[in-house]
Amino acid sequence: TQSESCASMAWASRPRTAAFRFNPQQLSFLHKAFDSVPKISEQQALVNMKRLFNSTDPDDPYYKRFVLKEFQIKGWFGSEKRRRAVAIKHRVVQEAMSRSMEQERPAAGGAAG
Repeated sequence: TQSESCASMAWASRPRTAAFRFNPQQLSFLHKAFDSVPKISEQQALVNMKRLFNSTDPDDPYYKRFVLKEFQIKGWFGSEKRRRAVAIKHRVVQEAMSRSMEQERPAAGGAAG
């Protein structure tokens, strides 16, 4: 029957795709582009990346096929912005906790003495 053939095809299960990883040269480029002053757009980062990654040698780490798509650059920029915001919040909390602990030490020492 038709329902049996659909069940046997397992239409809802897809083969897992390999996770995409940026290579070290791409990451270095993305960090420099993100930290550039003045800030550059994803479109300008793409133009700059095409200039840098222009090798025709497949063994070269700057092979032109390693140029990212604009949506990949945009996604990385967004993720990096979130990562840095979380890191700042984490640092502020750690500093506040350190100050709080330092303020409690003299009070505890003075009460014991």
